[in-house]
Parts: sequence; structure tokens; C-alpha cells
Amino acid sequence: MREIDDPQLQEMIRTGAARIVPHGTNKFSRLQSFESKLASITDLDELRGFWDRSKVLGVKLPSWTDAQKQEIKFRAMQIKKELGQ
Repeated sequence: MREIDDPQLQEMIRTGAARIVPHGTNKFSRLQSFESKLASITDLDELRGFWDRSKVLGVKLPSWTDAQKQEIKFRAMQIKKELGQ
């Protein structure tokens, strides 16, 4: 491992404000499955953004399958019921 010659960085490591991790380490979690993402959505605005993800992100993405469309519509009904609408 290389010697760190930056005194500020050395101090941050010493105090715990920074840490050294092995090469290739990251904090990103794996992508969620469609089902787990859908289940994590708790409001209609977020669900609309998920439905219109191509427009929201400004990129062309594959269309939802008919089954996925039905699941999104069902989730919308669940959220409305939870909100008393």
C-alpha cells in the first residue's frame, strides 16, 4: 500500500473522517428488481415518475410489459386506498 503524503488526509484518516478501503470497493447497492422498487413507492407522484421514467430521465427506455403496467396500476390503487382517496 502506498504511503499517504497529504497531512490533511492523514489527519482525516486518523480521526475517522476518512477511511481507506480496498480497490474496487463501493457503497452502491445492487439495482432493485421491478417488484421491490414498486413496493418501495409510497406516493402517487413518485409512482407517476416511475411510470413515465423515459420522460422524467430524458432517455429512451424499453416500454413496460402489459403485466408490469397492470402491476403499476394496482400499486396506484393500493396507494390511493392507503391515503383514503
